[in-house]
Amino acid sequence: MLKAKVSLDLGDLDALGDQLVDAIDLGVGDSTDRGFQHSQELVTQQSFDEGTLLKSGHILKPGQLERIIEYEALQALYVEYGATYKDKMPPLEVIYKWVRRHQLTAKNPAALAGIKRWLKKKGIIQSTKTRDADYWAIAFYIAKDIQEHGLEPRPFMRPAAEEIKAHLEEDVQKRIEQAFPHH
Repeated sequence: MLKAKVSLDLGDLDALGDQLVDAIDLGVGDSTDRGFQHSQELVTQQSFDEGTLLKSGHILKPGQLERIIEYEALQALYVEYGATYKDKMPPLEVIYKWVRRHQLTAKNPAALAGIKRWLKKKGIIQSTKTRDADYWAIAFYIAKDIQEHGLEPRPFMRPAAEEIKAHLEEDVQKRIEQAFPHH
C-alpha cells in the first residue's frame, strides 16, 4: 500500500470561523483532487498493470483540512520506487493475476512443463494440464526475469504530491475568495 497525506495545520480551527475553515478545506480538496487525477494519469501512462493499480487508488478524508491519497494494490510501491530483487522474487500472485487478465500464452508451451511440475510440487497449482497452470508458469518466468533484472521506478505519487504542493495555496485562495467575495 502506498499513501500520500495532505494536511494543513492552522492551529485553533474554532477561532478561524466555520465559513473560513470550510473554504480552506474545499481548497485542500481541490488540490488533492488535482493531484489524485495526475497520479491516475501517470499510472495509466507508465504502469504495466494499470487495471488493478488504477482501481486501487482513492482519496480518504480523515478530518477537516486533511486528505490521504491511497493506492492499495500490492505493486504500488514497486511501480513508484522500482525494485531490485537479489534473494527473492517479486509477489508471484500479482504477476499471475496480470498474466491471467491478459490471457498471455507461451510461444513454446513445452518449455513450461518443468516449471508446472515444480509449481504443482509446491502446492501452487493442482494440475499441470490446465490453462491456469500455464498462467502460473508464465507468471513465474516473468517474476524470475524481474528478480534478475529488477524494475525501473515509474513514479506516480511523488509527482502527484508536487502537483498538490504547486497548487495548494492558489486553490485555497480561490475558495476563500468565493466564500468572502467582498473582502
